[in-house]
Amino acid sequence: MDIEKTLKDISSGDNHLAWSAGWCIIKANAIDLNEIPLDSIAVIRTAVEKLPAPECPSVADSREIPKLALKILEHKESNTCRCNLYKSAQRFLPEEEQVRGYILIEKKNDIPWEPEFHCKCLSCGKKYFVHESHSYHYPWAEWSAIT
Repeated sequence: MDIEKTLKDISSGDNHLAWSAGWCIIKANAIDLNEIPLDSIAVIRTAVEKLPAPECPSVADSREIPKLALKILEHKESNTCRCNLYKSAQRFLPEEEQVRGYILIEKKNDIPWEPEFHCKCLSCGKKYFVHESHSYHYPWAEWSAIT
């Protein structure tokens, strides 16, 4: 990840650039995230809050991704585990989170278009049941904590 470009783009005020940079942050592994200077969070927050609303209706608001990226950085700054975001955002897909090194998939029920997972956070040990759907305009996942 090009940290300098990502920070410039997410703070640019341009929805498309901020969206693209947001995905870079979301898809970053822990090593790459550690390279983002946390003193830039205030600037990112201000820029993300000022992003203009989309001009046309769409499936998802383009500001959703930069806002999620900001939450990831805020959680990192406060030493809050990333997995605490899973229940509030549908963009975290289990197999991708496993590749990034954040979770371990303990079990997968390979149901066509609707796989289900039992996962464990590698940082804090919390366990989750995840229902994933590929029947919409984009794949999404619903995370539920297993107590």
